[in-house]
Amino acid sequence: MRLELVALAIVILAAGGWLLYMAIVRTSPAPKPPADESAVPVKSLDRQLQEELIKRHRAEPRCVLFVDMLGFSALTEQHPDHIEWDFGSEEISAATSPTDKQIGGFQHALNTLAEAVGDASSPSHVMAFSDCAFLVYDNPLQAALSASRLMRYFFRVQVPVRMGLAHGTWHVQRFSFDVVDSKTITRAVFYGTAVVRAHNAERYGGKGCQIFLHPSIGPDAIAQIQTRVRVLEIASAHADAPNQLNFLHEEDLEILPR
Repeated sequence: MRLELVALAIVILAAGGWLLYMAIVRTSPAPKPPADESAVPVKSLDRQLQEELIKRHRAEPRCVLFVDMLGFSALTEQHPDHIEWDFGSEEISAATSPTDKQIGGFQHALNTLAEAVGDASSPSHVMAFSDCAFLVYDNPLQAALSASRLMRYFFRVQVPVRMGLAHGTWHVQRFSFDVVDSKTITRAVFYGTAVVRAHNAERYGGKGCQIFLHPSIGPDAIAQIQTRVRVLEIASAHADAPNQLNFLHEEDLEILPR
């Protein structure tokens, strides 16, 4: 009798355990399928490709040279016309005004850069506005060489200018020339940190015919420039123009033995 009771108890306990197990299984959430480990690196790779594509299409930093003619405002006030007439003698005579000669020399100097197709230091863009101009270059050495030669040419044609050179962003929005009815619309829309910095270097650098360097032309760029053109540090300089180019002297390249 005892054996029968023990066997019955064992059966009851086994049945109860089975029922408890089934209840737990039914109430437990279904296990999640294993995560697809390959999806994580694919997403990361896709993000990397997107970032790389954006970086490739981002405009590269450029060097901008700002050139400003000195004394042109006063000269224009003194000689407002492009032709000066002389009615004091028996015959009326005419001559090109100093103002017209000055701005003609300024434009001629800029044209020599635009026409120098074989010169590796020539700018990619030349934007002239009355008595000033912006020139764009790919790298600091190219800009320094071109600026030095341009300054020497301005001396030859007797046109006083001051320049500022800087490095940074340069973006073009639009260049156009339109005629609408009787209206003429000329657009040269560009901007960037290099444009602002070059203007500030010329403005705050000092007086006279000089080529001032903005601090965006850093130590590495200066070391590169000094292989061809000397860079001079300015004592008590303005923060926007700590250095200047010695445009009267260009370093002779060392001739290496073959």
